[in-house]
Amino acid sequence: MKKHYLFILLLFVFTSVSYSQMFGNEPTERERTYDVEHIKIEVKLDLKNKTLDGIVTTEIRSAADDFRSFKVDAVGMNVKSVKECLYNHTDNPELAETYEDIPFEYDKKEITVNLEHKVAKNFPFKYRVEYSITDPEKGLYFIAPDSIFPNKRYEVWTQGEGEDNRYWFPCYDYPNDKATTEVIITTDVAYQTLSNGELIMIIENPDGTRTWHWSLSKPHSSYLVMLAVGNYDVVEDGWKDVPIFSYGPPGELENIKRCYGETDDIIKFFSEYSNYKYPWGRFSQVAVQDFIYGGMENTGAVVLFDGSVYDDRVPPDYNATGLVAHELAHMWWGDVVTCKNWNEIWLNEGFATYFEALYKEYSLGKDEFDYSILKKSDEVLEVDSIKRMPIYTRHGLTTNTYSKGALVLNMLRHQMGDEMFKKALNNYITKYEYQNVVTKNLLDEVNGIFNNNPEFDRKPVDFSYFFEEWIYKAGQPEFKGNYRFNYSTNELSLNILQIQNPKESSVFQTPVEVELVTEKSKKKYTIRTTTVRGISNEYKLDGKLLNVNFNPGNSVLCKAYVTKPKEMWLYQLEKSENAIDRIMAARGLKDFINDYDVIDRLSWYMRNDKFWGVRNEIPAVFTQLTDFDVPLMLMTDFDDEQDPRVKRSMLTAIGSYFVNNPDYKNRDTVIGLIMSRIKGNKSYYITADGIIALSKIADKDKLYDLVAPFINENSHNEIIRRSVIEALIESKDSRAVDIYKEYAIRGSTSRLRSYAIAGLEDFVDDATVIDVLNKKLSDRSRGIRSRVVDILSRAPSASSKPYLEELLKRTNDDDLSIKIKELLSKIEKSL
Repeated sequence: MKKHYLFILLLFVFTSVSYSQMFGNEPTERERTYDVEHIKIEVKLDLKNKTLDGIVTTEIRSAADDFRSFKVDAVGMNVKSVKECLYNHTDNPELAETYEDIPFEYDKKEITVNLEHKVAKNFPFKYRVEYSITDPEKGLYFIAPDSIFPNKRYEVWTQGEGEDNRYWFPCYDYPNDKATTEVIITTDVAYQTLSNGELIMIIENPDGTRTWHWSLSKPHSSYLVMLAVGNYDVVEDGWKDVPIFSYGPPGELENIKRCYGETDDIIKFFSEYSNYKYPWGRFSQVAVQDFIYGGMENTGAVVLFDGSVYDDRVPPDYNATGLVAHELAHMWWGDVVTCKNWNEIWLNEGFATYFEALYKEYSLGKDEFDYSILKKSDEVLEVDSIKRMPIYTRHGLTTNTYSKGALVLNMLRHQMGDEMFKKALNNYITKYEYQNVVTKNLLDEVNGIFNNNPEFDRKPVDFSYFFEEWIYKAGQPEFKGNYRFNYSTNELSLNILQIQNPKESSVFQTPVEVELVTEKSKKKYTIRTTTVRGISNEYKLDGKLLNVNFNPGNSVLCKAYVTKPKEMWLYQLEKSENAIDRIMAARGLKDFINDYDVIDRLSWYMRNDKFWGVRNEIPAVFTQLTDFDVPLMLMTDFDDEQDPRVKRSMLTAIGSYFVNNPDYKNRDTVIGLIMSRIKGNKSYYITADGIIALSKIADKDKLYDLVAPFINENSHNEIIRRSVIEALIESKDSRAVDIYKEYAIRGSTSRLRSYAIAGLEDFVDDATVIDVLNKKLSDRSRGIRSRVVDILSRAPSASSKPYLEELLKRTNDDDLSIKIKELLSKIEKSL
């Protein structure tokens, strides 16, 4: 993908800053000196002035002997008092508790509470913190109209994962503890509210405010506590006795119904698959403005980005069902059982990613499921080639956390079989419900189910090896294979060895299958290659060999280099009932891509395969052709293809072809064809991918005139404007600076602003660019703020000094503070 891929990596800098700052600095797990049992959060919110006044009452028990002091996470607050609860002997419940001040210290990051006397282990203690905050840096996000975005609605929402809830309420802010919660919200009568659990009551207050009392009676970790306040259209639904409430932007009722319409079916499927009914009472989901991620699995009350509600021009390029399924899966995997420390976060995210795929299998069929697994494999292998690391790591959220975690579960399911896999998951969630978990807990249940089944008479299997090589170690197997077939005796010798670097990865014991197809049969055999020397497998077949299919269906995450002739690849493409095997055959045929019969068969399957995923993969194979007019062929098939996702792959392939064939002669013709297809196209995403294709095809000095007019087109999640800016960055055209400056300021999403700021990076010698970057130091996105500091460090300017000093006063982020101080020092030296 070359420069386009490098640009994606550049954008990853913005998101990775956010991810890396989500989690604290503990190397493995935070030591817990007390157990939190209940948290009662009472807040009064002023959305117009962006203020919160709060009282948080917390019930704890000491977890150590001689308990004399404890710490409470609370960042950037105005802490007014800390009081201890005293219990009085009285029949009057209003007088049963009184609160008295106790000594405390506060350094703007932690409250240290000092008790007057030591207490014994397991001693109950109740304390109350009164505090206030104004427009905090993280955790609680006020949205309001302003001169740049006058149409914004007043709204406030929270985002707690990993350790950001400490910015809006004092708490023990780490996942290895669980407590029941109450959230009591007082705000203007004009707004609705949402929080975890059941709505207990609503109180009308004489001052024109309303108080909403939410309560969750089952314990959950503090990062899962949430609130949202604003104006919403609400769709009510349900499954059995589970009420479902979907909140979205006013005026979008029909879109909310369509986009979230499968929620009840997802809850049904997950409850039945796990044999564990949805546990949190009601389920709510709310689409909020300017959310910083795609979604967040707050217990029973999911927050989603507003792009999850969209018009009918968006599917199938984007569909919110996957996002809804992912966050709903967390209600089991992440909320009922929660990772004990951040190294174990795959137990949350890998499970949710896999259950999202399982719902796709249930609702759309096996081909869709298999294709989603294949794309995750591609993603994992690509990222692994850049930076290799294990799933179990302290590096925050990575591709391994999500996609590789899901692939591990899929391989485990494949080895165990569906029924035992389901039973192991049910045992795991039932045994550890409402507790914190580590990978060994899952391993124990897998071993227990697999080895204690009276229906099977077999040697016990310890799956420790499986978790060791896939969770705790990095990489994946790389297989190299060849075969010899004796046509007179029908004997096959298949040689398979692992060739990955043993210093970087394991020698994997995980079995892999090979499918052998003859004129009379099709059989699968299991191979284990437990040494780098490999193994020779001998087979007596019942007829002439037609195909050797190593790792059929992509069941095992791996790289495979198995030499076989063109005829076998063509046989696999034409005869395989499995869509993934047809895709792998198409990929395998790239080594024979200039043969006419290969071009003919691939062209036919690109036009006619019943599964869109196969058609979607073939255009990329054609980019390897050298003696064929690939762009004109693809543009001819473009009009006949009905699925916009396949059309987009054709456009992407055309762009890649030009990178590989810069002397192609019909350049202007292809540009004209693409322009005619993307102007006014119903699919926002076809237009966007067409713009990116043009950036690979057109001469750099002509690109601005081709793509800049598209900057005025509104689209889902700003996909068209993002593509325009990405293309303009490729052009290096100085005329684009004004576009970058405009959308760095008024880009409606943080991602669009990130793209625009990336464009400004090449023009930091322009004082007007520095002025825009200075203003972006107050952007709500902490990833953008951090990136802008990095860019300004390349061009230290005295004009940046007051903006940097103001940000330094406001931030509680240690890493950002260090970078700001270093830049201020550079500026001082340059004066």
